[in-house]
Amino acid sequence: MKLHKAVNSATSLILAISMAGCAAMFHGTTQMVSIRSNVDDAKLYVNEAYIGTGSGVTTFHKNKNYIIVARKTGCSDGVAIPTKSFDAVTLLGILLDYGIISILVVDGACTGAWNQFDQTSYVVDPQCPGSGCIEEQTFKKNQGTIEQAAEDIIDQVKKITEQTKDNLQGKPTQNF
Repeated sequence: MKLHKAVNSATSLILAISMAGCAAMFHGTTQMVSIRSNVDDAKLYVNEAYIGTGSGVTTFHKNKNYIIVARKTGCSDGVAIPTKSFDAVTLLGILLDYGIISILVVDGACTGAWNQFDQTSYVVDPQCPGSGCIEEQTFKKNQGTIEQAAEDIIDQVKKITEQTKDNLQGKPTQNF
C-alpha cells in the first residue's frame, strides 16, 4: 500500500511538472504589447478590436496571430503584422520527459509558448496625405530634375560612344 502511494505521488509529480512546458513555466503563454502611433488621433485596433486612440497596451496570446491597424479618417490604414520566433527555453523540456509532453503537447499544441513575439512595442501610423509620402506635387516638382538627369546621362553615353569610335579610328580623344 505504501509502495502504491509512493508510485502515485511520484507519477502525479512527474505529470504536474511535464504538464507545464518549460517555455510556459519560464516565459508564460502571453506577452504584454504596447502599441502607439505618431499621429495622436489615430485609432488603434488589434484583430479589429479597438484598443485606444494614440496609444494602448494589450495582451497577445502566443498561440494566436495578430494584425495591428492604425486608422484615421481621410488616411489609408497603417498595418503591422507581429512576427514570432522560437523560444529556446522550450528545449529544456527534453530534460523533463524527453520533450514528448512538455514540448510537443504543452508548449506547442496547447499554449503556443514555444513561440515568442519578436517585439513587444509597435509604432503604427496611418498613411495620411502630406505626412511624408511622395505626393503628386512633389513628384511633378522633381520630375524635371529626373528628366534632366536622364538627358545628361544620355549625352554622356553619346560622348563616350563617339570617343570609342574615334579611338577605333585612331583619332585623338578628349577627356571630359
